[in-house]
Amino acid sequence: EKEFTFGFKFYPATDAAVKRATFLLHGLYGCKEEWNHIASSHKILELTNVYAIDAVNHGDTSHHPNMTFEDQAEDIINFADEQKIEKFSVAGHSMGGRAAMKVAIMFPERVQAVMSIDAPA
Repeated sequence: EKEFTFGFKFYPATDAAVKRATFLLHGLYGCKEEWNHIASSHKILELTNVYAIDAVNHGDTSHHPNMTFEDQAEDIINFADEQKIEKFSVAGHSMGGRAAMKVAIMFPERVQAVMSIDAPA
């Protein structure tokens, strides 16, 4: 089992009563800060809490030799569990888009919606 810490930035919804969560996953060589302009949008924060997450071996997330898309999907579930989030939406760009699709395939009961942006098949 992997033991590492997740680098992430939390953007709280404008209404504390909002419980919906959306995870944003960056592309290869990217980091959580790439999502700042989208994650901080007032329109988005009216609807959901946003978590921009650094992938393993990127940004502030710990390094680990295993980085398959299956591993990344399990990482997202581990992150959700750490945050006590049962269901979530997930959007990703490029590598993050592939990881978003993989988490939706492997854990459909946890994913409310998925968006993949410019991800190769």
